[in-house]
Amino acid sequence: MKATLSRVLFLLTVAYFLFLSVITILLIQSDYNDILTWYQKTYPNAYKIQDFGDNYFTIAHFEWLQSAGWVFVAVFLVAIGLLLFRSTLILKFYRSVLTEIQHSAASVKHSFLSLSKSQTWLFAIAFLVIIGLHTFLFIGLPFHVDEVFSFVYFAHEGPIITGTYLFENNHILYNLATSIWSLVLPPFIASRITSYLTHLLILTAIFSFVNKKINFRAALLCIIFTASSLSSAIYGIQGRSYDLIALLWLVSLISVEKHGKKDKLPALFIICSILGFFSVRLYIYPFTTALLFYVFASFKNQRLANWGSLLKSVFIIGLGSLALYTPAWLVSGTDALFLNQRDHHDLIDYLPAFWSTLSVITEFNSKTYIFVPFLILIAAIFFRKVRKSTQPFLIINGLVLTTLVGLIYVTRTYPPVRTFGYANILFFCTVALVVDQLLCLIKNQMAFYTAILFVILSKIGLFAYGYEYGWRASLSTSLQDHEFYNHLDNIVSDISEIKPKKIYTNNADEYLIFYLRLRDIENDDAYTFISESSSLPLCDMIINYKGTIVPPKSWKQYPDESFGRVYYSQ
Repeated sequence: MKATLSRVLFLLTVAYFLFLSVITILLIQSDYNDILTWYQKTYPNAYKIQDFGDNYFTIAHFEWLQSAGWVFVAVFLVAIGLLLFRSTLILKFYRSVLTEIQHSAASVKHSFLSLSKSQTWLFAIAFLVIIGLHTFLFIGLPFHVDEVFSFVYFAHEGPIITGTYLFENNHILYNLATSIWSLVLPPFIASRITSYLTHLLILTAIFSFVNKKINFRAALLCIIFTASSLSSAIYGIQGRSYDLIALLWLVSLISVEKHGKKDKLPALFIICSILGFFSVRLYIYPFTTALLFYVFASFKNQRLANWGSLLKSVFIIGLGSLALYTPAWLVSGTDALFLNQRDHHDLIDYLPAFWSTLSVITEFNSKTYIFVPFLILIAAIFFRKVRKSTQPFLIINGLVLTTLVGLIYVTRTYPPVRTFGYANILFFCTVALVVDQLLCLIKNQMAFYTAILFVILSKIGLFAYGYEYGWRASLSTSLQDHEFYNHLDNIVSDISEIKPKKIYTNNADEYLIFYLRLRDIENDDAYTFISESSSLPLCDMIINYKGTIVPPKSWKQYPDESFGRVYYSQ
């Protein structure tokens, strides 16, 4: 079975490079205006597609592509030749990946089979409660603007736009998965189902790993603490790639622990890293942390890392990631792929954002600047008192902070705070393990079980309190507020009652347009959205944001201007 799958993966790899060769030849042999016109006519509802030629597929980029295109083709053909020449090595690599996946699955299975009857019941009850909480958030939290944006402008548009339009907010791998789900599921579920399943896989992986390495009680506390952390729970259902990269990062770390006994990175680590970068380029943060942990573990185990092998693995990860991004590179341009579009500042300027990030990771909120330094000091003083199986968790927490500061210093940019959901999962796992060790100090059995129950109920209570009075209160005027979405939904419903056929949007897409497009998708594309001013006379509705378009005098204006001025013909 593994041999067959390995051959399939190998053939798919060869076919992919052949595909890259073909599309490169088609691009360089075609006319610039023909390509741009095809994009704009085939995908008229893609995000600001009328500006695609000005900001992405520019004339300058096309001229560069024509001059460098045959070099690309030559590289792809050489890659195919190398793949065929080293087919035995490539097949061995894919077999290693499949073997590591098989071993990991067997380890998870063995971890659950090793549970006693009472432990099985406790786990089942806890996991069902977690699924209930997760489903409540899945259904109850509003369809966030970022989720709607990703679905409407990328996932719904299909794999060509998703894979070639390298807009910063396009999480390619996640949107490709959503695009597939949307073939059989409604937008709301299709957008979130990947995150929902990923979060449950994360909890399963954590439980099986900790149960095997430490004990059942510690494993149960880990999944309870993680599932009841606000950031993990909330971002674990949203239709974005944050939990997906957390899963890939977690699998990378576990693969180092389970399969990294030799002086080279596990094959599964390499594949997860490539997929992580394909999910979002900001995967550089968790990837660097995982790589540093591998190097640290090598020294700690008195097994010096083979630097040549390590650099070769990192090189493969870079090439693999670049290969997956090549369609986007060919179409969206070099600047879109390689240039960092974020503002650049000195490290000290990011101090408020740094504390905000630690607040998301630890959920200490406004007291983060007090508690985090205190925790670091306590961890440093009592590090050797912590059981050895917990020490790697503390080390990785330290590496998360080191990576964050180091990459900010190097790049002089700051990533979105929500990128660090993976660190939130790690932090609460570490807290759970430390709490478990402290509980072991209680010798009286009744007091011991009372303390466990108190800890679990306290953590769940803190989650409920934080969700209602902390998180929701602090976001009462933001994009998570139910009133915001109810208000927006009412306007969308009123516009739907007017039944416009062609809507002019002056190419300044805002929230109202996002949700009108979503309603349009749900209603099987009942509207046509137009942004060319020359087509304005053909429209029967205008949604005006920053422009000064004056509608005909006979038109009516929708009374609510909260999300833009809406004019429509009677």
